Amino acid sequence: MGCLITILSLAYSTFIQQLVGLAVLPVSGNASIGNLPWTQSLTSGGGIEPLPLTMKAAVYNGIMGGPIEPMQAACPTGNCTWPLTWSLAVCGACSNTAFVVEDCTMDHYCNYTLPGGSSALLYDFEHYTTDADYWDARGINDFEAIADLSGPPGFIVLPSNDNFVFNVGGDDKRVYIAQMNLFGAPYNSKSQSTLKYTNTECQLWWCAQQYETIVDSSAQYQAITEQVDEQTLNLDDSDYLEYTAISASQDISNFTVSGNMSFALNFYFTKLLNDSGANSISLTRDLPIFIANNDLILGMWNGTRDPDTWISNLATSMTNAVRSLNATSTPNANGTPYELAITVRWLWLVVPIALVFLSILFLFAVIIRTALAPVRSWKGSPMTLLLFDLDTHIKDAGRSQMDRKDGVKKAIGKTMVKYVAKRNNDRSFMAC
Repeated sequence: MGCLITILSLAYSTFIQQLVGLAVLPVSGNASIGNLPWTQSLTSGGGIEPLPLTMKAAVYNGIMGGPIEPMQAACPTGNCTWPLTWSLAVCGACSNTAFVVEDCTMDHYCNYTLPGGSSALLYDFEHYTTDADYWDARGINDFEAIADLSGPPGFIVLPSNDNFVFNVGGDDKRVYIAQMNLFGAPYNSKSQSTLKYTNTECQLWWCAQQYETIVDSSAQYQAITEQVDEQTLNLDDSDYLEYTAISASQDISNFTVSGNMSFALNFYFTKLLNDSGANSISLTRDLPIFIANNDLILGMWNGTRDPDTWISNLATSMTNAVRSLNATSTPNANGTPYELAITVRWLWLVVPIALVFLSILFLFAVIIRTALAPVRSWKGSPMTLLLFDLDTHIKDAGRSQMDRKDGVKKAIGKTMVKYVAKRNNDRSFMAC
């Protein structure tokens, strides 16, 4: 048993180290952090009521800002989860489309027709970039060869179908907030050896989105798990747009936006980008790079570097405004906070407990065995020898050699003795 205890003691520290661990557990009690920001119905704006400033700021921020993150959820513990949550939202997408070049003139510009029917008068880059003699004679590169500010622009934003918003019939039941063509010289065109016009058609429309959201170590992660793009009501018979998305946790199935709100936002985009001279950028040799008629068009031109990311930022920014304008709440969609806790892994106590139990068992075994053994208890103590007597011959032999080095050892060290107990309780060792 002693060997077993010795072996188990080697594993003691390893098992004790594994006994305590860390885990993220739900906060005890009735702690609640509420819903994610979400909106079921949006009615503000439209009619005689102006578009909310929150939405206007979201449009500017999305067009000109950097990366736009979804709305941050309140999570005081730094670790939280929520049920899948639906909300009214704004969706967007961009795609590269072809265009037709028509009516090129001798004044170095052409009329371009875009897929939606819009047309634009821009300088004829592609025609003159192939005329090496023309440019070499002037000692300037393609970009700087554009004429002056009085001529047509080098980049322009145009509506599709001569309107930024229209309700498409047939199978497409999306309700568009804006549809625009970003047409002309791409951003940073001066760094390109060969300049070619591009046309990017971008769209924004109302939709409903489902979000899966977690906060882990104070960092929020949100993914769109489902999306409904088509509204379900007849626009001729209703003043509202409706999107059906069944949500058990939120106890609702329909998300709506008023026609007035949709019209106000449509009108805002139309006025913002369709004013005369405000939707274009002039590229000229008289200035180092360009002249933009306003900061908003400059943000759109910058978006041509990565249209998909740009329109996603704009849609996310507007969705954040939608989710904050008329925030809704329901108890079933409350989130769950988690916190860091210390856990005890009880199974790792098996070896320490076994070691303690075996040690106690071994101790009692020794006690019992000693008590039952035919060995006098005084044999375990060296002090008892002081009370014993020695044979007279042994004493005399030892005394005569006490003053010599190792004398006593040599005189009586190898003497054999026997233990003798007398009746008067005297005990002595007698020479054999």
